Amino acid sequence: MPGRDRIVNRYVRQYQEQKKAKERRRLVMKPIKWVFGILFVVIVAYFAVQIALAVNTPMTTATALSTVVHDEFSIVGYFVREETVLEADYDGILVYTVEEGDKVARFGEYASVYENSQAAELKSTAERYEERISFLRSALDSSLDTSGVMSLSGYIYDGLFDTAELADEEAFTLIADSASELKSNIITRELTNTSPEEIENLISLLESQRDSLLELIGSSETALKTEESGFFTSHVDGYETVFDYDRLDELTPTSFDLLTLQSHPAGDRQVGRLVTDYTWYFVSNMRVDEAGLLKKNGTVELRFDAMGDDTVRVKVESISAPENGEVTVVFSSNQNMRELVNLRKQSASVVLGVYEGLKVPKDAVRVDKDGDLGVYVITGMYSEFKKITVLYETEDYYIVETDPTTTKSLLVYDFIIVNGKGLTNGKVIK
Repeated sequence: MPGRDRIVNRYVRQYQEQKKAKERRRLVMKPIKWVFGILFVVIVAYFAVQIALAVNTPMTTATALSTVVHDEFSIVGYFVREETVLEADYDGILVYTVEEGDKVARFGEYASVYENSQAAELKSTAERYEERISFLRSALDSSLDTSGVMSLSGYIYDGLFDTAELADEEAFTLIADSASELKSNIITRELTNTSPEEIENLISLLESQRDSLLELIGSSETALKTEESGFFTSHVDGYETVFDYDRLDELTPTSFDLLTLQSHPAGDRQVGRLVTDYTWYFVSNMRVDEAGLLKKNGTVELRFDAMGDDTVRVKVESISAPENGEVTVVFSSNQNMRELVNLRKQSASVVLGVYEGLKVPKDAVRVDKDGDLGVYVITGMYSEFKKITVLYETEDYYIVETDPTTTKSLLVYDFIIVNGKGLTNGKVIK
């Protein structure tokens, strides 16, 4: 029965092939099942962890503190002024008789020349006597004012702090005035138990000694005087004639860079310079994106490194066409000439705005059902939603307004809830 055998053999082969196919599919699907199994376990574990964190994460808070933020960027520039170099042909020892930044009248004295070092030393001693006399007169006035004497210790403490702070900030243009006032207050305090008659006698004695020294100097002193009025500085840096004071608005980044390389050494007879106009300019090359924050004829604040934290309001006179991603910006002002008169190249910060308010972490800010921004704070045992108005934004926090006249406003020292689940207005905080 060969026909039946063939049929049986065919079915046997089909069965064996099907069995082999199933085995191949089982071998292929086995790693796939393992992969899906591992993924399933990972997903389940992830959601389990998230649920646990949501349930068990402790509430964290941040204290609302007052802060001040300056929106600013840094630049480097050059001061340009209408100025005249003072020259003197002299033999002897030159001693300046005015301070840096002092206003000198036309034909006013700015220095003296002495024939020898002895005459110069006598003049220096006479000036110390004059300073002492000035302080004593101040002390005499204070001795008649009981309230002034009582305040001296506080003034001295404040003066020490202010002078040290100016030194730390390297605000050297401001230190002289602060130190002089501090010295005057210290001397006045030392003389609080001295009678007015004794102070007057001491003043008379010092005046007599000063006059005697001035008589000894006599004709060995020659005064140097200006031809016009202006603000004096003894610093001559060679840039006095480099910049065209009347054509600053024509500067470009390239032409300005070239001018900054053209300083000339001061000559032996160039003994100072006189700034003859109240208006000064500060010129800087800056990036196009930074200059884009400025507006021609608008105003901003500049804070120069030499002036510490003090700022000067300036006008944006001109902004040049861009070159290689830079523009030349010219600022102008007529303020603080005395403090700035001896500066040329200087680092500065362009202060676009100053924002004062409460510091709020971004993670704490939420939106209520009405779409208002706010934060939850802890009031007693409850959470309270307080709306906020954002003044300024950084990467990590906001500066927001505060109104101390109402408890509805976020107030300094409020406890802001940063992390918390299911927060609602009036929820009991455990």
